[in-house]
Amino acid sequence: MAKQRLEDGRGGVGDHEIPGGIKRFSREAREALKRQEFIILDLTGKSIQTLGSVGRKFLLTSFKANPDFETLVSMRSQVAINPNSLFLPESNNKTLLQQEAMIAAFSVELGQTVPDVKAIIGEISDYTDLVFAYSDATTAQGSPDYLFGEKYGHNRARTKTRISNAGAVDIGEFSINNGLEIDCWDAVNGHENLFVAPIIIPA
Repeated sequence: MAKQRLEDGRGGVGDHEIPGGIKRFSREAREALKRQEFIILDLTGKSIQTLGSVGRKFLLTSFKANPDFETLVSMRSQVAINPNSLFLPESNNKTLLQQEAMIAAFSVELGQTVPDVKAIIGEISDYTDLVFAYSDATTAQGSPDYLFGEKYGHNRARTKTRISNAGAVDIGEFSINNGLEIDCWDAVNGHENLFVAPIIIPA
């Protein structure tokens, strides 16, 4: 079984034993990301279906007619997030198209201080894999932590996963009892609690 590693300014946890290889940050990018308080984790091709089969809990709503997104797999890549600044500021109350433009601008800005990276809006599978990878890594480090939920003001992150012509999947509440809540919102409308959470990947 693969051992997840959490990399931040304090150092890593455990060994890295992912078979098959994943796309990795350059050494320069990794060091620059750490200086800006980003956390580096590995996404390893897991779907919601795969995560559910090993006991991860999900609260899925509005998807009875759109089950296919549960089989989408996450990217196989190192990724970086900043858990202290999970959401892109002022990215709420925006359409998905407007949020994609904001991510593109943020990516250019980040590239001025961190080489060889880009910022994206991920698929739902990228965020679900990331949430549990982060929880596992911080638990292994002795400081259990989580993404989304009360700690983040109950705000949600839009993904680029589409389940209809109008709907885009979003991710939000996370609790021990109910697990991770996944819902959807009209992609051509914004909401005050619906932001984007940039995922940083190797360019």
